[in-house]
Amino acid sequence: MAEATTTPAASALSAVRTPEERLGVMIVGIDGIGKKELGDAIVDAAKTRDIELDVFTFSSLPLQEPFARRVDHVIFMIDMASKLSLHRVAASVGHLDCNFALGRSTLVVINYEALNFADIYGTALVYCTLEDNDALRSCVLPKQHDAHKV
Repeated sequence: MAEATTTPAASALSAVRTPEERLGVMIVGIDGIGKKELGDAIVDAAKTRDIELDVFTFSSLPLQEPFARRVDHVIFMIDMASKLSLHRVAASVGHLDCNFALGRSTLVVINYEALNFADIYGTALVYCTLEDNDALRSCVLPKQHDAHKV
């Protein structure tokens, strides 16, 4: 159920630095909500800042098999139109190491009618749409004056 995938853009960077030297971003959420597209946009944004990273996507935590890669940030992705999505992420948050609680995890919400989840768990909240690439890029690279709401 939880299968790691590395984005093609991240694979292209692997010749420059070893996996231990690159930043690792884990995206957790149900299948079919745009995790790969978000991962690709993050990799593209990181390239513009000379940051090398790998993005891995999983449908839930805990992982069924040991994961030996470096993870620097965890993104929980919720589709508020899906109860399964909300329940899967809520269950996964409990398996996250407490070192990720402050500043190393983010909550990305699509179809965001109910927003109190971020307040309950004290995570960052990013507003975005996955319907077009320009909107997705602005979600990944928010404006300076309004860093949490795009």
